[in-house]
Amino acid sequence: MERRLGRVIRSMSVSGMVGFSGVGTGWEPAVDMFETSDAVLVYMDAAGVDPKALAITVDGDRLTVSGERRFPESEVSCVHQLEIEYGPFQRTLHLPVAVDPEGASSSCKNGLLVVRLPKRRPRGKVLIEVT
Repeated sequence: MERRLGRVIRSMSVSGMVGFSGVGTGWEPAVDMFETSDAVLVYMDAAGVDPKALAITVDGDRLTVSGERRFPESEVSCVHQLEIEYGPFQRTLHLPVAVDPEGASSSCKNGLLVVRLPKRRPRGKVLIEVT
């Protein structure tokens, strides 16, 4: 609801093209998260975001993606519709299982960022000797 209200407010002013300054961390891109037998897959809507400007970090059970979608350089004389959100963003997600960040990979194609996080393999039963 907060995102929808933000869109409505931004659609009423040209200042919405570059986001509100000082309001949280900006906008939040849509995310889908899936789990396979060996990995967690995160798909993020990154349309219009330069892949080289994305920062992806894993800290314990949290994945954070940040970046910025810049307003297209052009001379605007009148806005008729404004729904796409611009400006900096940061999205932090709670990971459902332990992952191995060393084996993580990502790609960005056709405006879709895909982050693959392999699950941390359980070590199984460990016998500890008493000395």
